[in-house]
Amino acid sequence: MKTKAVVELITDAVTDAVREVLPRLIADALDKRVAEVIAPEVERLALAQVDVRAHVHERITAAEADFATRATAQCDALTSSWEVQAKGLRELIAEQVSRAVSGVPSLPGPCGPPGPPGRDATFTPPVHWQPETNFTRGAIVMHRNGLWFANQDTSVAPGSGVDGYSLMFDGHELEGYEHDARGFQVAVYRYASGKVRRVETGERPFRYCGVFDHETNYYLNDCVTAAGSMWMHKAPESCGQRPGTDEGREAWQLAVKSGRDGRDGAPGPQGPKGDAGERGPPGEAATRAPKAKTNGARV
Repeated sequence: MKTKAVVELITDAVTDAVREVLPRLIADALDKRVAEVIAPEVERLALAQVDVRAHVHERITAAEADFATRATAQCDALTSSWEVQAKGLRELIAEQVSRAVSGVPSLPGPCGPPGPPGRDATFTPPVHWQPETNFTRGAIVMHRNGLWFANQDTSVAPGSGVDGYSLMFDGHELEGYEHDARGFQVAVYRYASGKVRRVETGERPFRYCGVFDHETNYYLNDCVTAAGSMWMHKAPESCGQRPGTDEGREAWQLAVKSGRDGRDGAPGPQGPKGDAGERGPPGEAATRAPKAKTNGARV
């Protein structure tokens, strides 16, 4: 008997023995594996000229036991996996039913078929809010750089705290400037929703503060007079640093320098005679003691 025929006989016998245990998807792989195991042995025995049938019967018996054990383990594993999957499916169905009964939203289902074509949309451009103007339901109103949707017919201003509008875009506009305690400018922005935000600009306008005072706090862009000159404060803050001195060099910048005193001019011509002044009040009469008469006699 040829080697190939012996291999086919052995593999068919082993496969038939375990085919009832293993699933069909394992049978083909088992045939291939048995052929790989048995073929070398058959060739070796044929070369050695020993009793092939007895040896093959012994190997078939051992292979049957080994493959039966493996097939049983495979089937047990498949059965366990199927039981786990079935259990998970039962739990998922129970959870969905519980959600439906208790009112809890369930997981989204599959998408439905596409709906019919819709009609062409119309765009309503926004309009600026004006006092004493009635806006119809569905109008888009612009106020304070914000966009509002009118939920009903209304004539009130958006953001006034009454119902009738839904805020679509919260814009803002510059309302003005304020000054903090140090005199720096603060930009005030008011939003369409009514929120107010203040932003420091870091700028401070020029301010004349009179003659320099050692006990006064000076800030950026303050101007003072010292020694006949005008000085501008360039530091963020200082106190007691007199302009024009070494200690005040980092705090003050000379803005206007005082001029030199001019020379005395030549005497001018004599002016015209002025008008007579008003008559003064009468003075008091002087009082003198009378001299005594002696009638020529010497005393």
